[in-house]
Amino acid sequence: MPALSRRTSRPAYRLSLSRIASARSVWGLLLACCLLPATPAAAWQNEAETGNTLKATLVEITSRGRTHTVVVETDGGEKQQFKVTPKVDFSVTAPAKGDLLKPGQFIFVEGFVTNDRFFGKQYSVLVQHQGRLPRPAITKAPKKAGRSTNAYFITGEIVSRQQDEAYPDFETLTLKVGGKNGTNVYLDKGFTVTASSNNPELAEAGAEVEITGKPGRGGRVDVTSIEIRRKAPFPAEEGDSE
Repeated sequence: MPALSRRTSRPAYRLSLSRIASARSVWGLLLACCLLPATPAAAWQNEAETGNTLKATLVEITSRGRTHTVVVETDGGEKQQFKVTPKVDFSVTAPAKGDLLKPGQFIFVEGFVTNDRFFGKQYSVLVQHQGRLPRPAITKAPKKAGRSTNAYFITGEIVSRQQDEAYPDFETLTLKVGGKNGTNVYLDKGFTVTASSNNPELAEAGAEVEITGKPGRGGRVDVTSIEIRRKAPFPAEEGDSE
C-alpha cells in the first residue's frame, strides 16, 4: 500500500451539499445571484453554520460559450436565474450501476483508512466530461460532524478492478494516483455509484437543483457550486450505467 499523499489540492467534486437553514438565507442567496441589492456577508456568515444551500427545481438551462444560465423554480413558485461561469463548480449527476467502475474511468471517492487500507462507500464517476480532467490527488478530508477523522478525498483514473487476494469478500480498484504502483481502494459493502458530468446538455427539466454560495467581496454572496440531480440514469453509452 503506497504512503498517503498530503497534497493540498481541493477535490473536484463535493460529495454532499448542506440544506438551507432559513428563509432569510434563501432570500439572501437569491438577491446576490440575481443582481439585486447585495446581502451583507456578515449576515450570510451567521447562517453559515447550518447551511448556505438553496434547493429548487430546474426549469431550463441555456448555454453561450462556456457560460450557462440556469433557471430554477423555488418552493414558493418563484423563478430565478443563475449564471454558471468556469469559476463555478457545475455538475449534472445521475444514478449509476456498480459496473461503471471499470478501467479507464476517472473517479472521485471519499475513502477512510482501516488497517492501513482505503475503503470507499460513495463513488462518483466522470462521464462525458468537457475540458481538462481534475488533477489526481489524495487529500485529507476536512473536519466535519459525522465524518471519520481517517477520511480522505481520492481522485484518479481506474487502472484495474480485481478480487482482493487477501480478502476474497472484497473487490479493489487500483487508481493511477499516489505513486508508481498506484493506490488500491476497497469497494466497501453496500457501496453506491453516481455518474457526474459537466455537460449541460445532460440536464433535464424537473430535476432537483442545489445551489451553494459563500460570502464574497463587498458584502456580496458568490455562487460556488450548482448541482443538477437527474432522477433517471444518463442515456446509455460506452462508459455509462446502462
